[in-house]
Amino acid sequence: MWQKGFCLLLLAVAQLAFAADDQPELCTKAESFEYIKQLEQAVQASWQAPELKSDYSCIVVIALNFRGEVLNVGVDECTKDNLVIRKSVEDAAYNASPLPLPANRICLDRTIRITLRYRAGDSQ
Repeated sequence: MWQKGFCLLLLAVAQLAFAADDQPELCTKAESFEYIKQLEQAVQASWQAPELKSDYSCIVVIALNFRGEVLNVGVDECTKDNLVIRKSVEDAAYNASPLPLPANRICLDRTIRITLRYRAGDSQ
């Protein structure tokens, strides 16, 4: 009797291992790059950037939950250190929430770094 149970257990383990082979185990560099690009586009679209006569950019650190909702935003650095710019960047990240989720869920990182860029003369 125990032999039959043991065989069923081995069969179940083999099926789980086979099913696990169908799941992606890693996030490729291409997938990660595409996901970061999607996040940058989403935040950039909601950014009401202060218009200045010269270009500037900011590196933003965003904490997300598993649904893509923004939990916290920090501006790591800006080429123009200006409180109005920093506030506009934070607002953009919060307003873009929830952010898109990656096609491969393995690529979801709870803390992301993106770069927002303002080009003088471009309409936002």
